[in-house]
Amino acid sequence: MDLESFQIKPIQRITKYPLLLGDLLKHTPSSHPDHECLVKALNMIKSVVQDVNEAKARHENRQKIFKLQQSFIPKSIPTELFQPHRALLITGTMHFKKQDETYKTNGLMYLFNDALLLAKPGWRKNVFIDFLLLS
Repeated sequence: MDLESFQIKPIQRITKYPLLLGDLLKHTPSSHPDHECLVKALNMIKSVVQDVNEAKARHENRQKIFKLQQSFIPKSIPTELFQPHRALLITGTMHFKKQDETYKTNGLMYLFNDALLLAKPGWRKNVFIDFLLLS
């Protein structure tokens, strides 16, 4: 197994605990002395699994932003994309056209929770166009 497989193993196991506890609870009579403890344990593990899933999603989003920062020509973006509070919400392509010209060019749009980044795809790296902070 590779390193990534070992890293994901604890997460895979923890997501199985609610299923195991739920099944155990289903087969435990409500009059059993452990029934109430099983209910509490099930609620607690569901909360832990939710926290783990949210942390994993935040980490993956940070990785996307880091890779996005690396996809630009070095020092072409006037701001650091990677911020602790920043989340990448959506990416897409668009067409740029000047008002008085018929020339169109493909562009890239990155919407964050607090900003909008516009860029053009380059040959090897993306080319920065504009960065707008949303208030």
